[in-house]
Amino acid sequence: MAILVECREIGTLERKKGSQSGRPRSMTRQSGQWRGKAFIQGGRKWMSSNAGLKHTLELAIQRGTWQGSVMINPHSNEPRPLHTAHLILAGASGLMAVAMAALGSHVMADKLAPGGQVLIEQALLFQLTHAICLTALFFTYSSAPIVLARTLRLSAAGFSMGLLLFCLPIYWLGLNGPGSLGALSWITPVGGTGFLIGWAALSYAGLRYATARS
Repeated sequence: MAILVECREIGTLERKKGSQSGRPRSMTRQSGQWRGKAFIQGGRKWMSSNAGLKHTLELAIQRGTWQGSVMINPHSNEPRPLHTAHLILAGASGLMAVAMAALGSHVMADKLAPGGQVLIEQALLFQLTHAICLTALFFTYSSAPIVLARTLRLSAAGFSMGLLLFCLPIYWLGLNGPGSLGALSWITPVGGTGFLIGWAALSYAGLRYATARS
């Protein structure tokens, strides 16, 4: 239950009078399109302070706020947002792909290892494609159904892992030749597996979405 303590159309209500309801209440100040500060107050003088504090904490947890600072509500059904690192990585990957395309065609054309041009083009294709996919995933995640949140986060993590562990080593191989990774040659298959995980998770999310709508 919420008690309106200030409404521009009908006036105001003193907080002490509004709090004479037996236990603390969520007090709000709003009118039409106007929204003011909300707070928790109330309880009769004879009410146990421990019980009042307990109920106040329960209301604070339900609202997800406490003393003006934002807190995570462990009982909330809202999914955690995608980390902005995914968007930063997508933008940096797109920038790097365009730059490498220009450098590979003009500046470094005669400095590439044998067969390096093919590797550079392969890395460009993978990097630019998955940068666009990761960007789209970031901006559409908030409007996706809650049941798909975990799967979409897995897809974003897979794409990010592939951008880092597949595309960058392929660029290195294109510049320095096969075998130049040495003991780190295992990185490229791990990055490719990340791409596979990302696409598999995205396909599974689409399947769940289609199943839920039918």
